[in-house]
Amino acid sequence: MKQVNITASYPVNPEPDVIQATVHYLMTKYMLKPCRGLALGVVNHITLLLNHPDFNPVGVHANAYQDLLQSWKEINIQKNQRGYTEAHEANHHEKKYLH
Repeated sequence: MKQVNITASYPVNPEPDVIQATVHYLMTKYMLKPCRGLALGVVNHITLLLNHPDFNPVGVHANAYQDLLQSWKEINIQKNQRGYTEAHEANHHEKKYLH
């Protein structure tokens, strides 16, 4: 499968709506097939959005994005912990059938 370098075409400082769309896309992909890379991508993009100079959420929106970031950080930590266990078990399972 050919790898695509998305950073080559991704704007250096994308507009907040582009980042929001990316966050929604990554969360949707994660729901379809959870993996550590997608969880980390969600965390990184929410952080990027919250730090964007043109993103000024107020009231409920500000709290919602902070809560969302915290939730995805927890998901990412859980996935990292679980990922080690799953990788270890898969490796053990693979070795069991190689003998």
